Amino acid sequence: MTTSSLIRAKARAVGLHLAIGLLLFLPFLVLMLGYWYPGPLFWIDGGWQGVRIMAAVDLVLGPLLTALIYHPAKTRRALLVDFSFIGVVQLSALLYGGYSIWLKHPQVLALHEGVLQAVSADALREQAVSPEDWQRLGTDRPRRVEVREPRSAEESAGITAYLFSAGLAPHQLLFLYEPLRADSPALAAARQRVREQRATDAELDQRLAAAPALTDAVELQGAYGRAWVDLDERLEIRGSRWVASAD
Repeated sequence: MTTSSLIRAKARAVGLHLAIGLLLFLPFLVLMLGYWYPGPLFWIDGGWQGVRIMAAVDLVLGPLLTALIYHPAKTRRALLVDFSFIGVVQLSALLYGGYSIWLKHPQVLALHEGVLQAVSADALREQAVSPEDWQRLGTDRPRRVEVREPRSAEESAGITAYLFSAGLAPHQLLFLYEPLRADSPALAAARQRVREQRATDAELDQRLAAAPALTDAVELQGAYGRAWVDLDERLEIRGSRWVASAD
C-alpha cells in the first residue's frame, strides 16, 4: 500500500469517526443550550467551558486515536478490538464529562442584594434538597427565587455554619429562598440599581442601549462573567447582554 492510499484510508476512517462523534455530541449540546445553561448562562456560568472540554474529548481525542491506530491491512478482528477500546474510552469520558457539567449547571437564579446569582446544582446537593422544596420554589428551570433576610438567631447561625463548613454564601442557601414574584420590591430595587449604574457608567449604558429589549435590566452574575437581562411578567428572560471572562 502506498503512502497516499494509506493517508486516504486513514482520512476516511477519521471522517467516519468524527461523524459518529458529532452524533454523540449533539444531544449533550441540545441539553446544555435548552435546559442546563439557557440563554446567557451558557456564556457566563460554565456552559461554554464545558462544551470546549467535551468537544476536545469527543471531536479531537477520538478521531486522533483512530488516525494513529487504524490501518487497512489489519484484520477485521484486530480493528474491532481497536475501535471497541477507543469507543469505550471515548464514551466513558463523554459520559463523565456530561455528568460533571450537569453537577455544575445552574438550578437557581437567586436575587440577592440587587443581583441575580446563578446557583449550581452541586451547591444545592450539599443541602439535601427534597421534592417538597422544589415544589415550593415553582417549576421554572432554573428556579427564580428571592433571598430573604434571616428571621432568627438560629438561621443566622446556619448562615455562618454553611459558610465555614461548605463554603456556601447566603445566596446559595435553600432555607433563605422565597419564590420570586414579578411585583417583588427586591426586583424593582434591582432594576433601579442598574438604572443608577447606567447614569454613571457610560460604557454600560452604551452596551445596554444597543439591546432595545433591555428596558428594565437586572444584573445576572455567573461563575465566568455577568449579564444584564430583562425579565417579563413571567420572569422569563426576553433580552440580554453579557460579558464573559477570557477563560
